[in-house]
Amino acid sequence: MLASPGRIFLLDASSENLGERKTAKEGRNPRVIRIRERGRMWAVVGQATHDSARAALPAGAVRDSKPRTTPPSYLQPSKHRAAGLLLYSSSSSTSPPDPRYAAATLLLSLVLVVWRYISTRFLLLVTGTLLNSGRMSKGPVPFVNIGKRTKDLLYKDYNFDQKFSLSTSGSSGLNLTATGVKINEDFIGDIRTQHKSGRTTVDVIIDSDSKVSTTVTVDEALTGLKTSFSFKVPDHKSGKLDLQYTHNRFALNSTIGLTSAPLVELAATVGTSKLSLGAEVGFDSTSASVTKYNSGIGYNTSDFSASLLLADKGETLKASYIHLFNPTNGATVAAEVTHKLKTKENYFTIGSSHALDSSTLLKTRFSNTGKVGFLCQHEWRPKSLVTLSAEYDPKVVRSPSRFGVAISVKP
Repeated sequence: MLASPGRIFLLDASSENLGERKTAKEGRNPRVIRIRERGRMWAVVGQATHDSARAALPAGAVRDSKPRTTPPSYLQPSKHRAAGLLLYSSSSSTSPPDPRYAAATLLLSLVLVVWRYISTRFLLLVTGTLLNSGRMSKGPVPFVNIGKRTKDLLYKDYNFDQKFSLSTSGSSGLNLTATGVKINEDFIGDIRTQHKSGRTTVDVIIDSDSKVSTTVTVDEALTGLKTSFSFKVPDHKSGKLDLQYTHNRFALNSTIGLTSAPLVELAATVGTSKLSLGAEVGFDSTSASVTKYNSGIGYNTSDFSASLLLADKGETLKASYIHLFNPTNGATVAAEVTHKLKTKENYFTIGSSHALDSSTLLKTRFSNTGKVGFLCQHEWRPKSLVTLSAEYDPKVVRSPSRFGVAISVKP
């Protein structure tokens, strides 16, 4: 018997109080009686046993192991009284369970079981990798280097301007590099000097805008600690302190601005030289806001590397993969897939690298937007390179093609 709005239930009654009324059919418990009166279906629960009462009553009715002496909260008192019996009417309707709800519950249970299985297997894999790797001299890569091999193949050395650089080095540890770049009709350049003395390295760069950038790096100030201090002149707010600490099982990188309200960035990775799991966060103390937070995982071996990054404050998901097919000629293929979680947009870029001979490297790349890139790099003398780059973009109407050349000379 299904419940419906306005249904009335009789509580604490017995079949003897209803002598002239219709009792239950044969085979039913006489303590549970159904009566039709005043156009409504009535149910009487008296001294019937608990099991029979539960079987006869509809969903939402009385289901206590003992007869109730007070009405349940979902029943409201009625004004009718008959043979000393107190009547109660249901204030809300109860419908049968929705089969779609049951199916959704079952599906959710299956998803949770599968997720638990996958997460357990992943934790076992990570634990096994950490335990079997033993004590290693090289720990996990810094967070900024997760997926670096793929990015280098797809984007490094591609240049669509005219660039020239000349480098010299001396036995005293002093290196000098002059670089000039022509971008359209503008020409910019800089001169960089680097001096190494023991564990300390000093870099000074003077650019064409008369700005001086200085960086002092102390390697192994403590075991595993690398410290870097940099500033620019005349920008007095550009000073910052970089700390990098590496261990067999984790790597920490932090950048702190040397101002009264600094910008602080912190990155950390844990794992081994093969498996790295990390995150980074940036905080601006001026506005008391988080400027960035990213996370990622990377797996790196000698012949392939894979990574998964959640970037742009959780709005972008990036997956990358690179595989070395032939160590002899360096034949390598790489791919990067980007998914925008808010806009549901997808982008991908694939590329390849192949050594034509011991001194010539050929790279190609292609993206889903139609861009096609080509690079040829030739080492015409030891440590001296000439690089030709070209790209075609069908979405650019005026000038869909771009070309660039870069020459690096090191006597």
